[in-house]
Amino acid sequence: MKKTIISTAIMSLIIAGLVVGVKQASAKKKDCTIKNAVAGAESNDSVIIDGVLRSYSGEDTVYKVPKKVKKIDYKAFENAENLKKVIIGSNVKNIVSSFVYGNNSITSIVVSKDNKKYSSHNGLLYNKSGKKMIACAPARKNVVIYDKCEKPGLIEGDNIETITIGKKLNDYYVNVLDRTFIGATPKLKKITVKKKNKKYYVKDGVLFMKSDYTDQKNNASLVKYPSAVQADKYVIPDEVSSIMPYAFSCSTIGNLIISENVTSINNPMYHANIENITCRVNSTAHKYAADNNMNWQELK
Repeated sequence: MKKTIISTAIMSLIIAGLVVGVKQASAKKKDCTIKNAVAGAESNDSVIIDGVLRSYSGEDTVYKVPKKVKKIDYKAFENAENLKKVIIGSNVKNIVSSFVYGNNSITSIVVSKDNKKYSSHNGLLYNKSGKKMIACAPARKNVVIYDKCEKPGLIEGDNIETITIGKKLNDYYVNVLDRTFIGATPKLKKITVKKKNKKYYVKDGVLFMKSDYTDQKNNASLVKYPSAVQADKYVIPDEVSSIMPYAFSCSTIGNLIISENVTSINNPMYHANIENITCRVNSTAHKYAADNNMNWQELK
């Protein structure tokens, strides 16, 4: 009888041990399954290779960049059609400026204050000091450039309606694209420049930039005509010597009058609908019109 009790007790302990072991194994298996599920979700929605976020194609409207990401790559959100906000933590150390290219839904980029390389202001991405713009949220309606920003990034998007130039912006060139900072903005209605800015000004709703050579009589460059403002006629002011790239992109103008003071025209008509150019014979504008098969008439 005593042996039977002891045997029973031993068997109970063995069974209990087996049960605990099975439970521990199950728990471990469950943990692995959870980890695999997270990895699986990331592999389906986020492609991350060696710490680089190659792409995100999920359905979320807000995306927080995973902690293991160190770099965000070119066109990373091209296929994220519902995405509105991108949240970037302190872990990200390298962001390709063209990471939002191909996306038409992002309205805001937010960076953690703990990030040592980047910052965000008014939904736009800057370096830590805020002096250099890295990227603009492409679906933002109202773009306000941070007052400390001196060098712009590309501002381009189908929804942009207003652009406000900050106090210290003094550059215009986007190195990566070899062109000026305001690109195709078909809905752009209004451009504003803050009073303390010494480089830019607005005249009759059009954005101009003063030349570095202030002793020149004609020392301004036409940077951007507001694309959504259609006009039967627009006369380029006499102080303008240069028309910058994309200056008239997506614009509709019946007659564009360009004087001989304009000596430089740099591909400003991307997707523009300019019916006619009025200019002097043998002027820079005349040559441009002829080279691009545009209608023109002589300015008298």
